[in-house]
Amino acid sequence: MSDDVYDEDGMRERADVRESEARRRERDRAEARAEEAGREAGRDGVRADLREGRISREDFARLAREAGISVREVAATLREHRPAQAAPAPLPSPSAAARSLATAATAKAKGVEELRRGETAEAAATFSRAAELAAAARAEPGSGSDGVSGEALRLQAAAELNLSLCQLKLCEWEAAAAAGSRALAAGGGEAATCTKAFYRRAKAPHLGQGQRDAALADLRSAARLSPQDGEVRRELARVEAEAEAEAEAEEAEAEAATVVGEATVTAAEEAEAEAVAEAPAVAIPAPERRSYCYLELAVDGRPVGHLDSNPTCYRLQP
Repeated sequence: MSDDVYDEDGMRERADVRESEARRRERDRAEARAEEAGREAGRDGVRADLREGRISREDFARLAREAGISVREVAATLREHRPAQAAPAPLPSPSAAARSLATAATAKAKGVEELRRGETAEAAATFSRAAELAAAARAEPGSGSDGVSGEALRLQAAAELNLSLCQLKLCEWEAAAAAGSRALAAGGGEAATCTKAFYRRAKAPHLGQGQRDAALADLRSAARLSPQDGEVRRELARVEAEAEAEAEAEEAEAEAATVVGEATVTAAEEAEAEAVAEAPAVAIPAPERRSYCYLELAVDGRPVGHLDSNPTCYRLQP
């Protein structure tokens, strides 16, 4: 077999041609290696600029794409060079008002748990303490500037409402009504709070003190504030029905007393008439048989006459 080498045109290559091609290929490979080394140096420069903070992460992403850095490497490098997060600023120390408010909130939450467990007396004491702490928070200097005052007022109203509920359960009517009044004062006109305050205050006198007029006034106020509250509407209807029944009973009693009084007067008059009719007649003597008497009169010791009388008249005789 012949060792001749042929070119692409089927011509036998000469030795000098083969050597020339070999040198050209080697030169191309060297140029390619040099170009790749230059590109790698550029990529290294981009990486170094990012590490040393000379370019932003956004600039690095753009330059990395232009330098031929792969998307995967760009993402990994960006993750490694996330900007350091600044340490959070220290929180300001809470004010005395804020500390009182936090303590009040804790006490209120404790009272709720006690009430859920059925520990009504303990819950009442805890809610009372929460209301006192909330009031103290409002009274602290600067409570209005850091927003404590408004939150303390809302917490105080809620604690007083819960206290009123506990005292109703304990049949402490006057205390329950007083707590409802304090909740109403702290409620600031807020409809839901004032509705509950009116309702709780109405339940206290109605259940324990018999002050139905006061209960009706509070229930009607609650119904105006929350016309959709079914519990308020039902209680108002019940108390109104009781008030109407009581008024009807009082009217019937008054009518019965009037009838009895009239019958009594009539019976007394009849008895008196009968007594007069049955009394014996008094005989009046004739004039000539009547007795007379007179009174001697004197002026400055001198007789001036006498005063004569009979059963029908008096006359002065000289």
